[in-house]
Amino acid sequence: MLNTMFSAVSSRSGEIATLRALGFARLPAFLAVWIEAICLAGPGVALSHAGGVLPAQTAVRLPLHKALRQSN
Repeated sequence: MLNTMFSAVSSRSGEIATLRALGFARLPAFLAVWIEAICLAGPGVALSHAGGVLPAQTAVRLPLHKALRQSN
């Protein structure tokens, strides 16, 4: 995630510089990058939760002999 954001900021450095030259303060430019990071991270967190945590919680509730029998 961090690498993706570094890449996004470096590829948009010209755009950020143009906005700063037009009079935008640092905060709106920072917020634009921050909102983009949130929008990228949100679905990733939701998918990882659905794909990892929920099946793990289901597996914990199974008795051991049933869990081992179902794995075959």
